[in-house]
Amino acid sequence: MSSSDVDGLQISAKNRPATEVGGDSFNIFTKKGKTYIYIGDVTGHGVSAGLIMTMVNSLMSVFSDLHDTAYDVMVQVNKYIKQHIKKAMFMTMVLLSWDNLNKKMTFVGAGHEHILVYRAATGQVDAVLSGGVALGMVPDNSKIIKEKQLELEEGDVVILFTDGITEARNKDGELFGLESLKKAIVEYAPEYSADGINYHIAKDASNFMKGHKQDDDMTLIVMKRSDTSVEKSEDTSTSW
Repeated sequence: MSSSDVDGLQISAKNRPATEVGGDSFNIFTKKGKTYIYIGDVTGHGVSAGLIMTMVNSLMSVFSDLHDTAYDVMVQVNKYIKQHIKKAMFMTMVLLSWDNLNKKMTFVGAGHEHILVYRAATGQVDAVLSGGVALGMVPDNSKIIKEKQLELEEGDVVILFTDGITEARNKDGELFGLESLKKAIVEYAPEYSADGINYHIAKDASNFMKGHKQDDDMTLIVMKRSDTSVEKSEDTSTSW
């Protein structure tokens, strides 16, 4: 597990590759007073997917140094990928930007899964469309993607995930599914920190999968809006 707290935001990330060289990519880093959090899913597995994942990680760091917005970073990453990877391969992604001073969050999507947002005031989970098209699908995505603001209040929780979680199967062939993920968020978000929420959701998914092999990489990033101390400590030392 990778965890990081910045001003007003707890962040926790967990990854469980299906093979030695996985196709899921994620990272958390700070540049120019902004904390960037992203999650991506490369088509396929193996060496080719791993190379693209490594390349994208480097590109995100380079272009976030050169540009000031998540939108500009995604435009430049897409251009580079389109020029340098095989036509049959692409990568979905969501890139979040957290302004450490103003405590505002924006996001840009590239054909990835929905962003799930738990609202502390209502106890409900909203599914926010990430939008856009996968990186490497078109030469220029500047007219397709948009940077949007995600309004967050104290106690709200943002979840990024790859489809390896929702499409995980049990021994009977049933899917874990989006609704099970939402139900878990509603159960754990009010009581636990970002680390604790991540730990319990990962545990639920792992228990569900017992008796069935893992078919795809699984990545989960949990962010909790909090200006106060952690609500409840949780041992998160057990790896997923």
